[in-house]
Amino acid sequence: MASVEDYENGLIKRHELTIKKKEEDRTKLSEIQNANLGPVFLTFKEGEDIEKRMMEIALTEEPYAMVEGYDDTQHVLWLCSVDDSDFFLDEFSRIPCTYIADGHHRAASAYNVGKIRA
Repeated sequence: MASVEDYENGLIKRHELTIKKKEEDRTKLSEIQNANLGPVFLTFKEGEDIEKRMMEIALTEEPYAMVEGYDDTQHVLWLCSVDDSDFFLDEFSRIPCTYIADGHHRAASAYNVGKIRA
């Protein structure tokens, strides 16, 4: 789970700058919609046990849902058990930081809305 505090404290690493006008527009949109409708793609180093368990679930469990996007991208979702959820929470708590792979403006706008509402 990512938080405003993680972003503020540099635990969510950015590798590109944002354009102020675009960031302001996304912040207003997120504030009005009460949601950030676009995803922020975060990645991390290490975490082999996380990847291993995700693959085990994907290879042994039936998908919960499958959706084809407008661009023909296949989205597949799996449910995980309470035990798996606890496992993932524990494993992710050991990851020191994450990196924004895509969504710098969306992440910045989420941070801005979080600060506005604090």
